[in-house]
Amino acid sequence: MGEIFSDVWVLASAAGLLFSAAALPFLIKKARSATASPLPGAMTVAPFEEDEPIPVVKEPKAEKAPEPAPAPVDASPARAETPDRANVTGPVGRGEKFVGEIMGRMSHFETEIHELRSQVQGFSEAHDKEFKLLLQKMTDFQAELHRDLQARAASPAPAPAAKPPAAAPKP
Repeated sequence: MGEIFSDVWVLASAAGLLFSAAALPFLIKKARSATASPLPGAMTVAPFEEDEPIPVVKEPKAEKAPEPAPAPVDASPARAETPDRANVTGPVGRGEKFVGEIMGRMSHFETEIHELRSQVQGFSEAHDKEFKLLLQKMTDFQAELHRDLQARAASPAPAPAAKPPAAAPKP
């Protein structure tokens, strides 16, 4: 931790910070006094006062030539169905493009959602299989432990070995 204070750049930065903090009140005081008295020989300009709003002249728009009347449509049953927009020639409006883009994105997201759902289902099935296998192994281990404990409890405890007689001390 003490190594940071031996770095030259840290010391230079700290000195600059202290110098700036000491000079700030002096500079603020000088700026306030400069705004109170204008420089000698400087001209003062009166603030702009708006008397009345400036009228805006609107140019009349050029009228478009009237479009020719659409041709009469046959009322036959074959013509009653509206054609699919993909098969119709002509310009496609911005709204139709926008809706088409949104539909494309939605179909892309739907496919991604179905793929993710199938992946999650696969993961959960694999997890369930592993969990069942682990649970079965733990059950087998527990049963084995219980059998070992019961076997130990049922078998008689070995008798402690008799101590050899203590030898008489030699005089």
